[in-house]
Amino acid sequence: SFTNIYIYKEGLLKLCSVPYSPPSDGNIEISAMHMTSFSTGSTTTTPSYIFNKNSNSLDETRSLSWLWSWLIQRGHDKDKLWKEMSDIVVKTFISVQAPITQSVRTCKLTGHNKNPFTCFELLGFDFLLT
Repeated sequence: SFTNIYIYKEGLLKLCSVPYSPPSDGNIEISAMHMTSFSTGSTTTTPSYIFNKNSNSLDETRSLSWLWSWLIQRGHDKDKLWKEMSDIVVKTFISVQAPITQSVRTCKLTGHNKNPFTCFELLGFDFLLT
């Protein structure tokens, strides 16, 4: 079983760089509307715009704390969303508990060094909010 799962309360929010519309024959070729990767729809090659929290322009990438403020200003319950996201993370770990436990057992040192902190994983989660 897992000892601890730590969820970092900050992250990157990637926005479509043009207003979104459901895919159709008329807009399916507009990749910046349907994809949010750093290489698609980005007009800059450097990530200097990433944490531009004070900008009123449609930057493509913002911080998760910016999203929380944006949701609160519009009357949404950010705590409910955070709980739902955290639940997904925990349930994901439960679903892969056996292989991760085996991996931890495999990498633990033997002999005199029986430190329980000899193995860790950093995992990222992507969420699509509409």
